[in-house]
Amino acid sequence: MTLLRGAAFLALAAALAACDQRTPEERAEAEIVERATEIHDRVLTLDSHIDIPFSFATPVVDPGVDGDFQVDLPKMRTGGLDVGVFIVYVGQTERTPENEAQAKVDAGVKFDAIHRMAEELHPDEIEIAYTAGEVHRIAADGKLVAHQRPIKVGRIVGDDYPVLEGPTPGEQVVISGSQKLVDGASVAPAPESPKP
Repeated sequence: MTLLRGAAFLALAAALAACDQRTPEERAEAEIVERATEIHDRVLTLDSHIDIPFSFATPVVDPGVDGDFQVDLPKMRTGGLDVGVFIVYVGQTERTPENEAQAKVDAGVKFDAIHRMAEELHPDEIEIAYTAGEVHRIAADGKLVAHQRPIKVGRIVGDDYPVLEGPTPGEQVVISGSQKLVDGASVAPAPESPKP
């Protein structure tokens, strides 16, 4: 009986293989995609830089609607993106007290928008995480994660981005050039600038 079952299994396997009309290259590609999908489903995926407009989390740009915005909650779900770091970016202007005050107001608008998205508009879909432990807890609850990490950058000169507030001493942060990173590229902290 066992021999007959084994022979039947082999016949079934041969019949299924004969039905697969893909080329060996197509089968290999399909296996790679299947393996990548398995890995993607097991790990937390993170987009470390999601720019938001001043109209974010309003009827104009509702992150809960699959719209024209590059990243929104439906696209995060569809694409398997678990964590989004929503960026509070305010363009640099001449350093004057008035411009500094306006930059704080503008940054506040974006911080408020991120909180509005997570706390008022879509609290069942996304939650703000302030620590790595919170990221894992929120994702385990089946929610999307908005990671918020305020960093204050000083005057930018060329590729020099002095970080004035945010990370703790010894912590490494990629703040520029992430679009140039590729697998295997090395990232090293810049040497400290001499103190004036």
